[in-house]
Amino acid sequence: MEVHPLVREVQDLTPLIAEVVKLRHSYSEGKSLYDESYAEWLLHNDFAIQTLAAVKRELEAAESSLRGEALANYTATGDKQVAPGIVIRVNHRAVYNVKVATDWSLAHGGVAHVFDSKVFEKLAQASPGLTSDFVSIEDVPIATLAKDLGKEDA
Repeated sequence: MEVHPLVREVQDLTPLIAEVVKLRHSYSEGKSLYDESYAEWLLHNDFAIQTLAAVKRELEAAESSLRGEALANYTATGDKQVAPGIVIRVNHRAVYNVKVATDWSLAHGGVAHVFDSKVFEKLAQASPGLTSDFVSIEDVPIATLAKDLGKEDA
């Protein structure tokens, strides 16, 4: 069996260096052109950009208000379908004292030095009897607005 050395012949890197230098220069020129064009575009489209940002802020406020009112209607009626295109989904959240949960986790076979809240919360929700003396599961309603809200079939 012939042994091959792990060393190879030294290659002349000059052509590769020249290619990288050339491409870096081309990229730099292209980036400069792009930056100039983008700055010009921003300048010419400032009104549209500002208008869109203002409408987006108004939309977010209106959606937040609608979600709040939808949650209030759900609280009053218990009906999850509060209006066409608006559905209430109820998530569950574990509520607990982190120190107590960490101590419990270590006492019940936890080997990690850092408390993993996601794993613990999944365990608490899946097996509430294990942690019922210090964990409560809370319902958290969330109003979901359909993308096509306001259309006939929403």
